[in-house]
Amino acid sequence: MQVVRQESRAFSATGLQVDLPERPEVAPPPDDVPIRFSVAYGLGEYLSIVHDHMAFLLRRKRPGPRPRRWRRLAGAACVALLATPIFYMKKRRMPVCEFHIDADGIERTTRQGHIVRRWDEVRSVRRYRRGYVVMFEKSGMPIPLRCLTAQQQERLRGLFLSRVRAA
Repeated sequence: MQVVRQESRAFSATGLQVDLPERPEVAPPPDDVPIRFSVAYGLGEYLSIVHDHMAFLLRRKRPGPRPRRWRRLAGAACVALLATPIFYMKKRRMPVCEFHIDADGIERTTRQGHIVRRWDEVRSVRRYRRGYVVMFEKSGMPIPLRCLTAQQQERLRGLFLSRVRAA
């Protein structure tokens, strides 16, 4: 026979008492809630993403042993020399980007206008140290991780996995 002892509590006719569970679990946001964030890109993160993407493209094109240290440094210097002016030209045209990502696709609003891309237009998504690069037929769209909360990162990853066909 098992005996359970329950502590007695005083009853209050005017008070409300709610017992919280020991480990409250928060449900993930529903699928129809869009991911919204603003980005003002920085040169460091832009160069990091471009460098990582170029390294990926070179490894994919020419598999084999890693290049020597001096070649990697020369490659990083070339990326910095070529990508820096491009970054500043882009930054001048569109200093802040507003993103709206949901089950239908990716929308980006800048000072230059509004771009809408459906998920079937996405060729691939690459994850790098400082962000994602969403690749389309002839362009790419960087999405820095610093702009996303942990829940938004998980939701975005889920959208990428469920919507983007394998490349």
